[in-house]
Amino acid sequence: MDLPTLTMVHAVFETGSIRHAGRLIDKSPSTVSGALVRFENAVGIPMVRREGRALSLTLEAERRAPALALIDAEVRRLCSLASQDGVIPPIGIEALRRITIVAHRGSIRKAAKVIAMGQPQLTRQIGDVERHLGLEIFKRSRHGVVCTENGAIVLAIAGRILDAWDRLSFAAAEHFRRAVSTWSLGTIMPLGHESFVAEMLARLSARWADERPRQPLSIIGLTADELMLGLKSRRFDAVLLDHLNIPLEYEKEVLSESRLCVVGSNAAAPPLPDFKALFRSRKIALLSKKSGLRQVCDRFMSDVVSKDEFYSLDILESDSIPVIVRLVSDYGYITVLQRSVVGHLPYDLWQMPIPDEYTQALLLAWRKNALPEQVRTSLIRHLRGR
Repeated sequence: MDLPTLTMVHAVFETGSIRHAGRLIDKSPSTVSGALVRFENAVGIPMVRREGRALSLTLEAERRAPALALIDAEVRRLCSLASQDGVIPPIGIEALRRITIVAHRGSIRKAAKVIAMGQPQLTRQIGDVERHLGLEIFKRSRHGVVCTENGAIVLAIAGRILDAWDRLSFAAAEHFRRAVSTWSLGTIMPLGHESFVAEMLARLSARWADERPRQPLSIIGLTADELMLGLKSRRFDAVLLDHLNIPLEYEKEVLSESRLCVVGSNAAAPPLPDFKALFRSRKIALLSKKSGLRQVCDRFMSDVVSKDEFYSLDILESDSIPVIVRLVSDYGYITVLQRSVVGHLPYDLWQMPIPDEYTQALLLAWRKNALPEQVRTSLIRHLRGR
């Protein structure tokens, strides 16, 4: 953002017209329109409503108009000091901020370290500002720099411009800070409030908020397929999944593996002696094929019964674990759940453990080279409870 852009936008605010503003400050409509677009992009909020050829200020623009008017007045004062005859020098806000830091530090070298900029580049930028103003701002010596008389006035004006700009751009800075600093985690749906996944996510949320209060963590629950699509589209920075079939372009970290069991209601019918007889004779309630747990279930059942029998099994699909549990407890269905979950359910259920080669893995996946190491380490540590 630079001073000419800010003065052109102020003219638009004052006249309510891009064409009238252009005539007022002797600029073409396209130049003024471009300045308005740059300003809206920098502030991050629409400033005008376009109604045909007429413009009207938004409420946010009206709130910011006093600060913009102050900037315009200070820029005019700067031009007067520099004897620029109304020509607005092409000086950027960041250039003003940097010369202010130089003045406070009393040294170009020290200021360059503070703003992480090369000393030669900073020296050139100071020279550019002095050239645009036609004024010497600093006296240089081997001991550092001191402000000239005109330089002190320039710095006072720069300070007022920077204060006003910070008020103007605060909402944008906060908006973009949250957008940039918010991390998004997609996750499978917890089986219930007492489930292992619910415990992991609650622990992660609490510890993350304490550890990174200015970097919010957004947690969104979806099915496994939807999570992978969200990871691919960059909707999520990382995803918590319940299967190991992750494409090679992603990185992953296995967090845990849970043993599974077939579950039924004692009130409906007792278990049968083997899985094949059980699957052939009972109605089965399972998550949809989009879930990782369902993929493990299908692999296990297809290994137990023949291919033809597998496709003829009486399976009812639901993406809701609470619904599935009620189908089991109230309507005689069987299902497959984590062994650790069954004991917490308030129903009279039996369980038949599934062989350990059919486990439900929980893992964290992310795009290669896209998740900072510190963020990844924090996610993994808190999810594991360390």
